[in-house]
Amino acid sequence: MSGIKDYSTTNLNNTTLNGISVAEGMLPSNLNNAIRALMVNTREWYNDAQWVQYGDGDGTYTPAFAATGQFTITATGLDLTPYYHANRRVRATGSSTGDIVGTITSSAYSNNVTTVNVTWDGGAALSNETLQIYLAILTATKNSIPLGVIGSTNFADGSVTTAKLADDSVTNAKIADNAVQASQINANAVTEAKINANAVTTTKITDANITTAKIADNNVTTAKIPDNAITTAKINADAVNGTKIADDSINSEHYVDGSIDTAHIADSQITSAKIADGTIATADIANDAVTIGKIADAAIVVASEQAAHTPDDNTFYTTSASDTRFLNKDTSELINSGQSWSASDNFIATTAAIDARVIDLVDDVGGFVPIANETSFPNVNPDVNNGVGTIVSVEALSQTYTANGSGVVTIANGTVGNSTVTLNGCGNGASLPSGYGILVESTTTQHTYNFHRLVPKATEVTTVAANATAIANVNSNSSNINTVAGNNTNINTVAGISSNVTTVAGISSNVTTVAGDTSNIGTVAGATTNINNVGGSISNVNTVAGSISNVNTTAANITGVNSFGERYRVTSGNPGSSNDVGDLNFNTSSNTMMVYGSSGWQSAGSSVNGTSARFKYTASGGQTTFTGSDDNGNTLAYDAGFIDVYLNGVKLVNGTDVTITSGTSVVLASGATAGDILDLVGFGTFNVAAIAASSITSGTMADARLPSTMASKTLTGANVTTNYNGLTVSGDGGSNDGQIQLNCSQNSHGVKIKAPPHSAGQSYTLTLPSSITNNYYLKTDGSGNLSFAEVPTETKPTVANVAQTIAPATATTINITGTNFSGIPRVEFIKSDGSVTTANTVSLTNATTLSVNVTLALGNYYVRIELDDGNSGRSANAIITASTAPSFSTNAGSLGTIAGNFSGTVATIAGSSDSTIAFSETTSVLTNASQANCTLNSSTGVITTSDFGGSSTTPTTYTFTIRITDAEGQTAEREFSLTSSFGATGGGQFN
Repeated sequence: MSGIKDYSTTNLNNTTLNGISVAEGMLPSNLNNAIRALMVNTREWYNDAQWVQYGDGDGTYTPAFAATGQFTITATGLDLTPYYHANRRVRATGSSTGDIVGTITSSAYSNNVTTVNVTWDGGAALSNETLQIYLAILTATKNSIPLGVIGSTNFADGSVTTAKLADDSVTNAKIADNAVQASQINANAVTEAKINANAVTTTKITDANITTAKIADNNVTTAKIPDNAITTAKINADAVNGTKIADDSINSEHYVDGSIDTAHIADSQITSAKIADGTIATADIANDAVTIGKIADAAIVVASEQAAHTPDDNTFYTTSASDTRFLNKDTSELINSGQSWSASDNFIATTAAIDARVIDLVDDVGGFVPIANETSFPNVNPDVNNGVGTIVSVEALSQTYTANGSGVVTIANGTVGNSTVTLNGCGNGASLPSGYGILVESTTTQHTYNFHRLVPKATEVTTVAANATAIANVNSNSSNINTVAGNNTNINTVAGISSNVTTVAGISSNVTTVAGDTSNIGTVAGATTNINNVGGSISNVNTVAGSISNVNTTAANITGVNSFGERYRVTSGNPGSSNDVGDLNFNTSSNTMMVYGSSGWQSAGSSVNGTSARFKYTASGGQTTFTGSDDNGNTLAYDAGFIDVYLNGVKLVNGTDVTITSGTSVVLASGATAGDILDLVGFGTFNVAAIAASSITSGTMADARLPSTMASKTLTGANVTTNYNGLTVSGDGGSNDGQIQLNCSQNSHGVKIKAPPHSAGQSYTLTLPSSITNNYYLKTDGSGNLSFAEVPTETKPTVANVAQTIAPATATTINITGTNFSGIPRVEFIKSDGSVTTANTVSLTNATTLSVNVTLALGNYYVRIELDDGNSGRSANAIITASTAPSFSTNAGSLGTIAGNFSGTVATIAGSSDSTIAFSETTSVLTNASQANCTLNSSTGVITTSDFGGSSTTPTTYTFTIRITDAEGQTAEREFSLTSSFGATGGGQFN
């Protein structure tokens, strides 16, 4: 709201009063309106003169919410902290804040802003809204309160706090009688000097508060002690002597039970009458005081009476009677403690001797505590003396335990109470097997035992018992066992080679044979060098040992082996020397078996009248029958009886070493060793001319066996394998070029790869890439190397959505931005109605910017760019506007003062553009019914009203913003104001 706060201390700055113009040349009607407004402001201040809206000290100010306990005042170049100072009262109002007051706690100034911190009364708080801030009219400095005028009536009850009182300012005269209560007096603050004589009466002393130290010596007289007031507790120990007790005044009720001791009884004063019956106990009779004369005769049995005496509980024997009737302790029939024990029916032991004997037995045997398992040990030491010697028997271990390196076994939760049990002396790494029992001996340490021994399983003991005869036999052979035990080192050595011993045992007959052939063994002993050589090749020896039957067979046919060795060779060529007719040589260079004849080396196939087929099998362990497909996939087939069998290169004897009668399998007499190689060569008579081509159904035909040219032939279902030189498909020598056709699965369709025509003169190789990439295509590098490449996509330009406005009908240069610009593109401007304008000039700045000169008619345009390669792109929106921006003809500021409740045309706002413009309000003041209550014509800018200011009855300035928008969407805004007035109007003008 307007008011005195808006007045300036500079005359020239006071140009309006509550929105009414009072500037030079103001309307005459504004004079009386201004006077009335001034009166309103004065009265408003007077109604609540204790608060002022200080503002920035010279006119308008801007208070703003900062926090619930903080606001700011913005004033250019002015530090307002001297006015918004600590402890000054402050008031704030707002629609949500309400009307609250508080006290400034601090303020600070920085960059034209004074920040004020406030503690609001009653916990109130600011709201984030438009605020009105008031200062209390009184300040901490330069205040106008006269001295000595604030009386007690000005203080609210309870308002003078301790902090308001100066030290030592409260004198005795300021304290009302009886006003100082006990709670106001500090502890120890009332000294003796502060207490009047005779001022401490009995009522001032609380019960039980006069201590002994407060009474002067000898000051408590008899008169000060009430009758019956001295209790036992008030009399010191031993303080009442004989003089304080009247004669014959102590009767029996004053004696404490048991308080009359021997010293207080005069000699010979206890007569028989003073002793109650049955009260003299053994302890009351002095030693040797009961003489024989004091014992009744009937109670003593003498030697002469003992034989006829009937035993009872009322008599006893004399020593002579007891010696006669009972054994004497000193006789030889009694065993005393310390004497040797005699197991005889002629002796009686004393209790001490029995105790000693029991202890001896327990020491020998120990106590015995049986438990079910190792987690049932007792919670306390089972020994009666909490020491060693008691045996705990565990019936069966529930699991196996292994001792550590110190021979200790630890059993978690071993006691009934889940304590850990420790077993010592089990042996380094010893095992206590599950199911076995154990005996352990107690120690002086709780839950710690010494291992005694394992207890075998009863079932196993029974088993041993069942073998008692065998055990007896062993016992009868103990001398031999002892001999063996004395040779345990050798036995352990033999045990370490038990597998070899087992092997020897398996060939005991051979051992016996060897034992009977000592002369040959001697011979062997003399050939240790050769044996050592054999030992260096022991793996080969073992291999031979695994085929000993073959070795034996070979040995039996050594003549033939030698003959074969002389005749068969394997070389890379044909031997030139040591050749005999019939020699065989496998030429590894040509993979051909050769035979030496009278005319030299020749192919073995041409030297016999027959066919041969070769098969190779790798044996499994113990395999005897070989049939079906061999290692190369060839199926075994031969003329029965016509096949040579070689095992690891050694030919087997047909009918002895191998059976070859089926034509489809060969059967060894002895199983082969795993990995043995079986080579088979089958034979059959043949006539070359009689073999049909259809009969050759398997195997591989050497190149030498094929014709050099195969014309007009079809290979059906064949896998054609060539060497690195590749497969050549020739042309026909005429006009048909070579081609390869790849048919479909049904051979009804096919695709051909065809060579270029002869006229092209091309010879190149297409090399396929090493891998495949999805959705890529094959391309060549010009040398025939194919690779997969990404399918190229068109590079289209894009136009950025950057809006620009240019003057219509004027050649204007603008920058068009986007991507993928190249060359000198064609730039077109497409108007909303579809018409197209081409750029005057185009210049490529870079791939993202074009410099374009264009002349456009009024309107909005899309931009289309077409590159030299035909690719094009268009802006998503109409980004170019050819138009002159609208402008206002009416000056900003006040449009005048209008009488409150006026009806009619208030004002007209004018604007212009090169296209149609529309008027609108961006604020909500002019057309708001609760404020200016006007109507704005959007086409003409005319402002009308039926009741200016609506229900308002006070002069008000209405500030609002008007926007004009042209047909191209361009806008301009300007702020205006209208002021309402109430009161007389008149003519004339003041200058």
